[in-house]
Amino acid sequence: MSIKPHVLYLEDLSDWGTMVRAILGEQYEVMHASTLSEAKNLLDSEDFSCAIVDTSLIPYSSKDTSGFEFIRFVRSTDAWSDLPVIVLTGYDFKENMRIAFRDLMVKDFVSKDELDPNALQSLVADSILTGAGGRSLSGPARALVVEDAPEWQNIIRGILEEEGCEVEVAANYAEAIDRLISGAFHLATVDIRLKDLDDDASGIEAIRQAKRLGSSVDTIFISGYGTKEWIYEAAFEFGARDFIDKGRFDPQSFRFKVRQLLRHLIHVVVRFGDNAESPVLKLGQPCRMTVSMERRRPLTGVSRSLARPVVAGPFELEVVAYPYDMENQSDSVQVLKASADDSTVPVQFRIVPRTVGNTELRLDLIYKGRRLGKMWIPMVIVDEHVAALQE
Repeated sequence: MSIKPHVLYLEDLSDWGTMVRAILGEQYEVMHASTLSEAKNLLDSEDFSCAIVDTSLIPYSSKDTSGFEFIRFVRSTDAWSDLPVIVLTGYDFKENMRIAFRDLMVKDFVSKDELDPNALQSLVADSILTGAGGRSLSGPARALVVEDAPEWQNIIRGILEEEGCEVEVAANYAEAIDRLISGAFHLATVDIRLKDLDDDASGIEAIRQAKRLGSSVDTIFISGYGTKEWIYEAAFEFGARDFIDKGRFDPQSFRFKVRQLLRHLIHVVVRFGDNAESPVLKLGQPCRMTVSMERRRPLTGVSRSLARPVVAGPFELEVVAYPYDMENQSDSVQVLKASADDSTVPVQFRIVPRTVGNTELRLDLIYKGRRLGKMWIPMVIVDEHVAALQE
């Protein structure tokens, strides 16, 4: 069963609420709020694909600009900072409109006096498609369901597919490892206890091994067997987005978590020299390591997806490199800068391997003093001179 996208309409006049609901109601679930507090409460309880906002929330007042206050709140809140916003107003606030387009990423302004129902429908559809930043999404999100119970496979897979995900299923530990290291996924839902291993935490172990082998998937653990210890390990060691108890599973709540996660991903991407895939470094020879951020999941390089810390305005991540068995020939802390339009200034480290064999590089990704995640990058160091003699 398909679910209509939710549209939040913030408007103080009830007759306008009725009118917009009539225009959009066939395609969207329109939820009307007449005050700032009502709108904020709806954001806490519902998931929205778009918001339509009146600039004045005092009836027939041309001086009130409370609607802009709501938009500022949205842009300053991590969970909603990418929400597309359309302003529908009867007043001409030229200066506020200029600021809204520049700083608040308003998609468009519509005059109540010139409202065209067909144009509003098209504008909402385009806003949902392209998001606040104005870019279309390319291809479906990919999700992996790690679950050995067929009934739970069907439940979770069904919801993920309704949310537009391309879904694969792994029914045991071995399948989970194989899929996680052979394909790029935006999201994995993982049962902690898988029946093919004696280990009660085999789901956690699958994620542990996959991440050590280079997977950057974001994880939601879903289990009927979970203690506080499991939750702590999942959340802090692996950067899991959430832990859901099967005994308290709510489809709508799960759907909300999935939408929030997929909407706000950024991808920190690491590339080595000209080799964009698994890095093979040469003993004693400098190699340039480049770190950048991308909005879409990259096709090459080693990546780690993170919840987007800020969308409105520029933001910075500190990248801290901890080299093992190699010399770091630049400052070990560099700042990766990104702006609201997703353009980034990459940072570079110059590293020189010192010993032959398998090793790992660790990167800590820090935002405003808080570590958002870490990357373990396995690599191989070879001695070309020895290899040439052996041949």
